[in-house]
Amino acid sequence: MYKKQSEEFEKYNVNNFAFRSSGKYIYSDYGSNFISRTEMKNIFSENFKGAFYNPNSYMWKNTSLIFDIDLDSSGYVMENYSVPFLEIVLKNNIDFFSGPLNINGDLKTQLLKIIEYSVYPSFTVTAENSVKLMETNSEWLFSSEYDVWKDKIKESYEFVNNALKYVTDSFITGHKIIGEKQTEVTYSDGIKIIINYSDKKYKYGDNIVEPFNYIVIKGENS
Repeated sequence: MYKKQSEEFEKYNVNNFAFRSSGKYIYSDYGSNFISRTEMKNIFSENFKGAFYNPNSYMWKNTSLIFDIDLDSSGYVMENYSVPFLEIVLKNNIDFFSGPLNINGDLKTQLLKIIEYSVYPSFTVTAENSVKLMETNSEWLFSSEYDVWKDKIKESYEFVNNALKYVTDSFITGHKIIGEKQTEVTYSDGIKIIINYSDKKYKYGDNIVEPFNYIVIKGENS
């Protein structure tokens, strides 16, 4: 079906695909043509290439972009903190994006998390009011009208870019929880980004990090 649809899309000059579940979920087939999950994984690996929504590691070699990359752990009680392990592994190997920020209830905190994890922000927008999507498969887009979001998208980009523009080609070499609601991220070029998730000012050496904000400290090689 994928190959057939690919040929159809070529007629409209559509050459790039984003796979929502094929890189993440594997199903066996116990019908007349028995296919195990291992065999299914191999079928996916051999045939699917492009952008994926949070794929498993066996698809990374075929992945050009990752959407909806995880920014939190599972939240199980035995886990004290979430750390950007996946982003540390993949940074500068595959570009990755957050889930759509316009459906998140706490945009400011999510932008700080994006900076902490060195992730590109994303928004899913529509030309018209999202009320027209009710009772469709896209009704989860409860706020998506571009004219409503365009200023906030620009502000969000600038907020994130003012931090991550310094570390575009660098690797994450260190990640520390330095306070109750503060983290320190160190990069291969010596730059450090200090993120403050608290509603109070935080003193880091001779620097003050404002509430729900960050500072960039440049290293000797930056």
